[in-house]
Amino acid sequence: MPNTLFCVITAIPALVLTCQQVHGQLTFTDLEAVARVEASSTNSENFEFLLDENEQVLQNIGSLVGDISATSAANGGNSFARSEYDITQNADGFRFISELTSQASLGSAFGLNATSGAGITATFSTLQTTDIVISGAFVLDQPLPTGALGPNTVDIRVQLIGGAGSLPNQFINFQYVMSSFLGGTENELRFIDIATIAPDGEYTIVVQATVIAGVGLGGSAGPADISGRFTMRLDHLDDDEDGLFNTWETDGVDFEIDGIPEIDLPGDGATSDRKDLFVEIDTHSGIMLGQSLLDQVSDAFDAAPVSNPSGNDGIFLHFELDETSLPNIDYQQNYITKTGNVKTQMLQQRQAFFGTSAQRSDSDAQVLLKAKSLIYRYGVVGGIQTYTFIDPNAVPMPMERTIRVGGMAEIPGEDFIITLRDPNDRPEDMAATIMHEFGHNLGLRHGGGDNTNFKPNYFSVMNYMHALQRDNWGSRWNDNLQLDYSRAQLPDVDESSLSEPIGIGSNDPSSSGRLFAFANDNPINPNGSTRIWIADGSPGAPVDWDIDGSTNAIGIELDVSQSNMNSPESIEVHTGHDDWSNLYYKIRGHENFGLGALAEGDSTLDLEIGELSFEENDMLNNMPVVYLDEAEPCPADFTGEGDLNFLDVSAFLTAYANQDPTADFTGEGLFNFLDVSAFLSAFAVGCP
Repeated sequence: MPNTLFCVITAIPALVLTCQQVHGQLTFTDLEAVARVEASSTNSENFEFLLDENEQVLQNIGSLVGDISATSAANGGNSFARSEYDITQNADGFRFISELTSQASLGSAFGLNATSGAGITATFSTLQTTDIVISGAFVLDQPLPTGALGPNTVDIRVQLIGGAGSLPNQFINFQYVMSSFLGGTENELRFIDIATIAPDGEYTIVVQATVIAGVGLGGSAGPADISGRFTMRLDHLDDDEDGLFNTWETDGVDFEIDGIPEIDLPGDGATSDRKDLFVEIDTHSGIMLGQSLLDQVSDAFDAAPVSNPSGNDGIFLHFELDETSLPNIDYQQNYITKTGNVKTQMLQQRQAFFGTSAQRSDSDAQVLLKAKSLIYRYGVVGGIQTYTFIDPNAVPMPMERTIRVGGMAEIPGEDFIITLRDPNDRPEDMAATIMHEFGHNLGLRHGGGDNTNFKPNYFSVMNYMHALQRDNWGSRWNDNLQLDYSRAQLPDVDESSLSEPIGIGSNDPSSSGRLFAFANDNPINPNGSTRIWIADGSPGAPVDWDIDGSTNAIGIELDVSQSNMNSPESIEVHTGHDDWSNLYYKIRGHENFGLGALAEGDSTLDLEIGELSFEENDMLNNMPVVYLDEAEPCPADFTGEGDLNFLDVSAFLTAYANQDPTADFTGEGLFNFLDVSAFLSAFAVGCP
């Protein structure tokens, strides 16, 4: 019969761990124990040893129920089995270590059975969902023996089962097999994963190791040992709430729990009392992306108004600039012919190049990269990104368009690409685009919490009006841009009832001195904006929304965001957003995370979300720009074209007939001949 060592840590009620809720985190009460059991047999005798509760060696154990056991049986020789375990507690969770030993000898053909086990049941009393990380390793102390009975294998399974109430959809469930053939062996396995614990659930951690080893037929020259050690730790505390567990940031990610971390986060500067974010960056060949440019983005995060347990504000953003010679590819997708898939290209690129070359070639590459994917986001710079589709807003009728965009990212997620241009050409644009696409990974959209671009009350690189340099707008505009996310949620701006005395209504110092750009579209300007107006967004600054030379009007209806520059849009209420207070830090909890297919509907590839195209940016750059505090009023220019003609007269008469407030030239609140006379006088004066 095959030689089998079977170790199960299962639900045979054994060790019960009671956990308490303290400030939203799980703690374990008075938990420390050591136990050991041995069994042996000779000459076909079966021997079983059960160690009951009274015979166990215990130190300050909170609660222990049931038995651990070992069994041994031999045929034609001697066999021995031993199981030993200890559990210790620290502030972060608990550690479990189990040592297994089996030995067989002196038989022409023998069979060995050895079983040992203990069960862990942890009762979590939590008022909120809590993430836990289970990590560990199974290590044989020597290579698996080889013999004529076939390959030797060990099957390792780790499961989290149980729960009550509203359960998470996924539980930890590892299953790995290591084996030895004649001339080859593998003697250790490592694992790591995260599960989300629902409130008021009871969970059982089940660990099972099954070894099948054939020592051989014929006389055995000496003893054959099969001994191994299973180590596991469960951690759950994340004091700075950055998605990285305390133990990772203080000890590193240590699978084997031997004090030597496989991923050394503290060595990279991570701490458990100030938020850390990690990003691996690769580039295509020929892209000279310098560390100094990445430092600009890191500096912006370091200056963020984000509080930490340390008392120091800011986020430590760690960039790992890795490989710089990825094959050049163009990302293409044609929605008409259904060819190409940018998401698939991104996934293939990640699967091939995520992690350093040393990590990908490591003997534990599978687990190393799994751990790194729980810590690091991944960005690639280079290539061209194009989309072909039917544009329903094209004039005079829908038509096929191909656009090129500068980036794409999951919302939220861990993958992004930058396809902007040579970073040495426009470094300010490259830094802003990296921060923009990375912002999508952190859960931000073009309007902060929604997809409305070009909001007047949203100062953020997520708003494309504040992301890229525009040469034709002058240095005053470009010097106004900041590499920053929004620092406050400014009051709503209602396009159906704009107030000139209030302006955008800013009430936060972060907007002091900031300029914003807006369009001037209304029912009498049906063909969209003809120019961009730039105004002061400081607290208390009025805005001449209707461009009539005064800032007294209220109740104005205008489409000022104009996120579709080809046609006017609907009148909206623009909601401000505080970006820094609403970042999504952890790399889990959404279908976008992981190495699987990227989720439809939550990526900036969706046309309703849409990244700014090169064509749209050029259109913006080439539109006439007027700084309101520098412009002389031209109240009779109803079309906003900068000169006066019959179209302005027609637009005025239409507004007058509709009793539009813009036609009340006298400001009396009445519509009569005096307004017509005032308009004609202004028309006769002309525009400066």
